[in-house]
Amino acid sequence: MTIEPIGILRRGIRYRHAIAILALLLTGCAAPTPPACGEESEPIALLQRGIHTELMLPRSLVEQGLPAIAQRHPAATTIAFGFGKQGVVGVDEPSILAILASGLPGPAVVEITSITAMPEEAVRLRLPEAGRAPLLAFLREAIAAEEAEVPDGARPDRSFHPAAYFYTLAYNCNTWLADALARAGLPFLALPGQTGEVLMAQARRVPGACHSPAQITGLRSTARTTSARP
Repeated sequence: MTIEPIGILRRGIRYRHAIAILALLLTGCAAPTPPACGEESEPIALLQRGIHTELMLPRSLVEQGLPAIAQRHPAATTIAFGFGKQGVVGVDEPSILAILASGLPGPAVVEITSITAMPEEAVRLRLPEAGRAPLLAFLREAIAAEEAEVPDGARPDRSFHPAAYFYTLAYNCNTWLADALARAGLPFLALPGQTGEVLMAQARRVPGACHSPAQITGLRSTARTTSARP
């Protein structure tokens, strides 16, 4: 009996895609629109940018567990964390070689970005008090060395840190974030090969999830326009 590695890889990829699609059907289609956030809350948040998703934390929380990171972003009121393959994530125009190799396992980086105003389209989540330490521990473990910073020459508000483990199709940026939020005690499933849509659908179903008031107004307007079409 011969083993066909390529066939096994293809079947594994199809299996992961099936899981993600099933999860999207079960959670995404029925995911409710979160209510508007109250002004008193200082939540964490998830923001989807195309296929990439980022976790946004208040500066005060980052200062508690990652003070060196907070000090490198003095203008930030919010600090965003993302995960991806080195040479691809955060690159506006990746090389052809990087794009072709993006589906292969390889070294990963943690992307860190200064945010001065929370984007309206972000989904806010209430982080349990007991989840703060585990979430910060997860981020510390993910960053191989805080001092090994690679600045973004084009964007002074963004930097990259070598991650402690590799990027794979099964463990991508969305699965990484679901893993982090599950570690914090929030009801997320870290599905292999998870898409941004599935991750955001999970976020909208978390008890206490909310949008900015302006985003709620926009969503309602879009819904009315869509329902009015023949």
